[in-house]
Amino acid sequence: MNMDTRSNRSPSATTAESDLRTKFLDEVEVRWPGSTRIARLIAQHDEWLKRKWTNGRCWYDIITDTLDENWHDHDDAEFAYDAE
Repeated sequence: MNMDTRSNRSPSATTAESDLRTKFLDEVEVRWPGSTRIARLIAQHDEWLKRKWTNGRCWYDIITDTLDENWHDHDDAEFAYDAE
């Protein structure tokens, strides 16, 4: 199955950063058809999360902040390689 996953959005509807990302993904897609499907789905999902709001915060920020908090090492002693 040959699926064209290049963006069909007009350049005027995108910011400079997302336009650059779209152009890059389009170039990758030309060389490796189907290879950018997951990256584009993630970008679409991120944009959707940025439009959803709860208590004055977008869902994207809520999720990102929660992930950032969970990745902090609260107790470095729990790892065997840290023991002397």
